[in-house]
Amino acid sequence: MTLRRQTLFAILLLCALPMLAQKQSRMALLFSNTPADLIPALSQDLKVELVKQYYTQEPTEKIRNVYGGPCRITKITDTYLRLELDSTMVVELKEFRSLLRPTRLAMGVTSTIRPAISVLTFYDSEWTPISGSSLVELPQPEQFLINSADSTRLDYKKALVERGSWDYAASFDADSPTLTFRITTFDEEMAAKQHPIVTSLLKDKITYRWKNNRFVPQP
Repeated sequence: MTLRRQTLFAILLLCALPMLAQKQSRMALLFSNTPADLIPALSQDLKVELVKQYYTQEPTEKIRNVYGGPCRITKITDTYLRLELDSTMVVELKEFRSLLRPTRLAMGVTSTIRPAISVLTFYDSEWTPISGSSLVELPQPEQFLINSADSTRLDYKKALVERGSWDYAASFDADSPTLTFRITTFDEEMAAKQHPIVTSLLKDKITYRWKNNRFVPQP
């Protein structure tokens, strides 16, 4: 490559970099700057590389996390990011905004092979952890009943006693300020076999909407 061509290539590259930065959403920038201990499986360089790969869609080798597992970003909007951390773990990041109130960030981590292992945490705009209890009241088992009268059924009460506590998985919608909970207790084959009637009594999910700096359950 001649000196003239090298110079032209360098100029084109310098012009393209600001365009790529401008194309990135706010959530992509927030993800790239998450604290190291928030997603320990990804270094700072890996996060930047994942964002770059998502936007450029270049056919490159699989990006692997620090433990060797393949990872990729599958969705980015201005307020949402979905990351496959490896073949068994999904991480969702969501920004919730309110007029004249502080922005809140949320992270949901869910195992695709054991949904019971699901974690939901909240942060301020600087990724400082904040209490989730001030933002959302976790749903009670009876809220998942299709018919509230079924709370008196013996098979339902038996399931409550035998399982001890019910597990939930949290997820976000990419295009709306909502938070969804789904019961994962009966995802396990043994639990489903032990309580086949109870599973038919339950809603698929419960949705909360972000309103006045708090999550409000939807009818």
